[in-house]
Amino acid sequence: MAREIDWSPELHDPVLIRLRKGRKLSIEACAEEMRFSYSTIRRHAHRLGLMPTLKPNLPSEPPPPKNEKPNPMAVAQFWLGTRLEERPAGYFLDRQPAGLDTIMREANRVAMASGAEPLLYKDSWRPC
Repeated sequence: MAREIDWSPELHDPVLIRLRKGRKLSIEACAEEMRFSYSTIRRHAHRLGLMPTLKPNLPSEPPPPKNEKPNPMAVAQFWLGTRLEERPAGYFLDRQPAGLDTIMREANRVAMASGAEPLLYKDSWRPC
């Protein structure tokens, strides 16, 4: 029900603030409690900065977990440097064609010789 009297900021602002912040009532509930129209309460709540903030659109499902494993070829490039080349025909280690297992065995050997932990996603990557 709407009141016939006008809004008095000195009288009504503190009441609206208490209802919105203290009791955490909705605009509709404040309008009913104070017996003003919804539009009147909404206008003054907006003026007083009491309108709810819009929540950002959050994804409906959580993002996939980050891949904690480093990229094997990036690790191999780090340890092997210029010994590892990528050409249109594939990867070459010491100017010889090489597959991932061969490249990772050598990268792990060099890493272990430097005191670093080897990258052992597969048993075939263990240095001999």
